[in-house]
Amino acid sequence: MNSSVFSRGFAFVSLIMTLILVISCSIFIVKPLFYVVQSYCGGCYSDEEVLEITIDESGDLARHEETEMEARIVVGGGIGIFCIALLNAWVCLKRLKNNCIKSPVNKAVGCFGFNLFAVAAISVLKFMLDEVAKDNNGLYTYEEMNMFNVFDFIVYAGILTVLISLINVFTAASAKKALSKM
Repeated sequence: MNSSVFSRGFAFVSLIMTLILVISCSIFIVKPLFYVVQSYCGGCYSDEEVLEITIDESGDLARHEETEMEARIVVGGGIGIFCIALLNAWVCLKRLKNNCIKSPVNKAVGCFGFNLFAVAAISVLKFMLDEVAKDNNGLYTYEEMNMFNVFDFIVYAGILTVLISLINVFTAASAKKALSKM
C-alpha cells in the first residue's frame, strides 16, 4: 500500500512554498533597505534616493553601510533557517514517496518548526516597521504606503507556508499510520 497522494501532495506543496521563500529572501538580501523603503513609501524613491535619505538620516555613509549589513545578516539568517526547513520538506517528501519505514512525521514537524521560527522573526520585523511607518504617516499618502513588493510577499507567503507545513504534519502522520497498518 502506498502513502496517499494527498499526503505526498502536501509534502510537495510545502517543499515548493519553502523554496519560494528561499528565493524571495535571496532577492530581498540584495537590497534590504531599498525593499523596506519601497514597502513603506511606495515606489516614490529610487535606489540612489534611498541611499541619500539614509545617509542624511544617519549622518554618514558608514552608518548606512552598517545598517545595510545588519539587515543582510538578519535576512541571511532567515535564508539559512528556510534552507533547513527546505531540506526537512524534501526528506519528508522522499520518505512518503518511497513508503519509508522511518517516520516522515518528524521531518514534517522539523519543516513546520523552522518555517514558523523564520516567519515569526520576519513578522516581528514587519510589525516593528509598521509601527515606525505609522509614526511617520504624515510623510506618505495612503496609496504610497500600500505598494506590494518582495518584503510583503515574504511575510504573506511565509504565513501560507507555515499553514501548509502544519497540514503536512497531519497528512504525514496519517500516511505513517496507514503504512504501519500494513
